Amino acid sequence: MLDKKNLREGLSFYNTISRKKEKFVPLNPGRVGLYVCGPTVYGPVHLGNVRTFLVFDVLYRYLRWLGFQVKYVRNITDVGHLLHDADEGEDKVAIQARKEGKHPMELADHYTRYFEDVMQTFKLHPPNISPTATGHLIEQQGFIEKLSQTAYAYSSHGSVYFDIHRYAKDYSYGSLSGNKLEEQKSLSRPLQGSSAKQAPEDFALWKKADPNHIMRWPSPWSDGFPGWHTECVVMSQSYLGLPFDIHGGGMDLIFPHHECELAQSLALTGNPLAQYWLHANMVVFQNKKMSRSEQSTLPALKDFEDLRIFPHPEAFRMLVSQAHYRSTLDLSETALISAQKTYLRLINGLKTLKSFQTPRASTPQEDLERKIKKACEGVWQAMNDDLNTAVALSHVFDILSYIRAVEEGQATLKDLSPETHTDMKNTYIACVEEILGFSFPQAFGSSELPDTRIDLLLRLYVKNKQAKDYDSVEIIRAYFKAHGISFQERRDGTLSWKYT
Repeated sequence: MLDKKNLREGLSFYNTISRKKEKFVPLNPGRVGLYVCGPTVYGPVHLGNVRTFLVFDVLYRYLRWLGFQVKYVRNITDVGHLLHDADEGEDKVAIQARKEGKHPMELADHYTRYFEDVMQTFKLHPPNISPTATGHLIEQQGFIEKLSQTAYAYSSHGSVYFDIHRYAKDYSYGSLSGNKLEEQKSLSRPLQGSSAKQAPEDFALWKKADPNHIMRWPSPWSDGFPGWHTECVVMSQSYLGLPFDIHGGGMDLIFPHHECELAQSLALTGNPLAQYWLHANMVVFQNKKMSRSEQSTLPALKDFEDLRIFPHPEAFRMLVSQAHYRSTLDLSETALISAQKTYLRLINGLKTLKSFQTPRASTPQEDLERKIKKACEGVWQAMNDDLNTAVALSHVFDILSYIRAVEEGQATLKDLSPETHTDMKNTYIACVEEILGFSFPQAFGSSELPDTRIDLLLRLYVKNKQAKDYDSVEIIRAYFKAHGISFQERRDGTLSWKYT
């Protein structure tokens, strides 16, 4: 029987900052603060972004399923993220707004809604709080004022910068990313004469706006805008306190973004921002990292349902689940079609399993009993071992082999004890539906085909066949096929159906 208390106590994650797996112990028993860096809303999200948010959706689901009370915060960056993640140049939102002939905030609002629509399409749970950078300007200015009173920040020509070299005297800069300051100095470009920085490695806390910069706000230093690295450190601690439990994001954010967040927190308070740092790896498409800057995205994601390469959003969720979140994910048409088939096998097994009745009496087959118990234990051991969904799924498919054997008459429900049958059923349903987030297909083509309509049509099919109305039989069969449903007649005359 599932013991969630023991599972909670055995949970571990790979912590980027320690570079090892650590037992998860929340700061406040029973409660978890989770912050995930959200998108910069200057264009359509790509599947690399979606993978990151899917990973943390599974984490959020699992923590809640274990019984934790989770406060999940995922921000929206709508200002301050400059081109190439630099401190000079133009804001990504402003650049795209000019291209589209829109006000920057109009563009940011448009792509924020676009992002939320994509998250809903992929059936991600919304975070508890979704703060925006522009909605927290006062808090950011207050944070920068406090930091300016320390030795770790300085004002220059209306901008405020974080002094990396001064910070490095007291703290280990690069502890999160492994990037050493000496190496950065050798790779950094020399400062231009017009630069307000004291050193190339310093980063902006507040940036004075150029005369043509539309997105600007008054501050004690200048009319300007906050630095990208300051936004997240302020929003995360505003809602989760300092420190909080888990900080997540894509692996490409480890440096400089998360490294700079950590530096600001330590410089101002002496406390690390978060206890655990979790990072999802990249999606590789056509041998390139998937990113908007590299233009290696699929065509507009809102139209993905019409693409031959993307049969169903659940296919991508399956593809993500089949790989460990810290490994790269190769995206291809072949991989997606295979994942689609795997998803349908999994969901057909779920449909069949839910129809099973727990046997009151049984004659357990020892080998089978042992195999199913091992599979159930394996699911939770894998999920507890740094959220290893790939291994968890392999154990789920061990359970699926038994479900299919029962369906095909090669095994019976009485082959398992009632206790093991119940454990198997609870494990499969919890892992597939509640944690990995898979659900039954609803849309095939442009319409929905609920189970009640399927059952009604099946009865009509049998009636027409008995009446030898074969034209009507073929019409019903074609209708099912058009909606991704197949069915078969058993020897006893009953019909069963599945998603295809």
